[in-house]
Amino acid sequence: MADIEPATQAPVIFLHGASSAGKTTLAQALLPQLPRPFWHLSIDHLRDAGVWQVPGWRAERAAHFAGFHGMIRAVLEAGNAVLLEHILDTADMRRQVRQALAGQDVFFAAVLTARDCLAAREAARGDRPHGSAVADAAHIHIGQRYDLELDGCRPADHNAQTLLARWQQRSPEFSIFRRRDLMPARLSDSPFVHPDCEITASTLGAYTEVGRGSRLNHVEMDDYSYCDRFADIANARIGKFANIASYARIGPTDHPMELASLHHFHYRSDDYWEDASRDPDFFARRHARIAHIGHDTWIGHNAVIRPEVTVGHGAVVATGAVVTKDVAPYTVVAGLPATPLKQRLPAPVADRLMALEWWEWDHDTLRARLEDFRSLPAEAFLEKYEAA
Repeated sequence: MADIEPATQAPVIFLHGASSAGKTTLAQALLPQLPRPFWHLSIDHLRDAGVWQVPGWRAERAAHFAGFHGMIRAVLEAGNAVLLEHILDTADMRRQVRQALAGQDVFFAAVLTARDCLAAREAARGDRPHGSAVADAAHIHIGQRYDLELDGCRPADHNAQTLLARWQQRSPEFSIFRRRDLMPARLSDSPFVHPDCEITASTLGAYTEVGRGSRLNHVEMDDYSYCDRFADIANARIGKFANIASYARIGPTDHPMELASLHHFHYRSDDYWEDASRDPDFFARRHARIAHIGHDTWIGHNAVIRPEVTVGHGAVVATGAVVTKDVAPYTVVAGLPATPLKQRLPAPVADRLMALEWWEWDHDTLRARLEDFRSLPAEAFLEKYEAA
């Protein structure tokens, strides 16, 4: 089969409105008037076709919507035009959809429908929970900016004509979805792994990132942590918000200095002989020697953290340091072997930050307090949030 050559930008008309707002009726009136074929996509289509089974859907809601958003992206990347109906009712939903539509020619239209009109339509349909349409409308448009706002109580043909005229006059470079302040966040609850990485027997948390060419083997990396290019991490537990610079090495494996040979032919023996196997006990001992990196740490470029070493919360390891002993929380170390240079913050402040455990705050709380992270000194930050 010949390769598909996708368009640089695929046109998207995104109808955003509450349940029973009139999105589907508007879409049906609009489709025959569009200058090229559009895929008409909505969750209702999957449900009505039996693709998405209704019983028990709430238990699988996150996975179902993640699959739907991935499908949208795949359809667009193949060069198809899309007429999308959707409801952005959570922060995670908004992030996923912005990622799915990133880089496309998106025209974002709101279908704003009065409460009495929503309630009447919902009652006439009979297939929606009572009050869900009004509940949707009460919050989904907060903070959104649109290329066009339509009155969902007006006739669908009228709205279709209005939308078509505005869409034909659009300027994709200045679309709401193309504005810098509304571009999708680069990171999400799915790990961002750059090309040429080798990741084995490892788990990565939400908003994590693995730089190009990095190698992770038996690693647990918690939420918001990242490693830059060509990091090499083995047998390690990485806390949240860890900042690991390029070429850092954590948990470098030892060779068996007490045996007759250092060489790995006697534990990677299957690489050398067809009738020999690896030495499982040797690898089990390696995997058991865990390095621990605390929350909100900074591991500098080309630094080395030896196996079974613990780097405490808030600590900093300087560029090129070789850490052979545990590093106390909020301590800056440097050298070969690494020794303490100073405290990153005074001990009482460090203790209070560890008690606050801000790294356990959820994503929306972090966003709400972002300006204070940026501007407040540590003590002022503590004074504001210790009592919160």
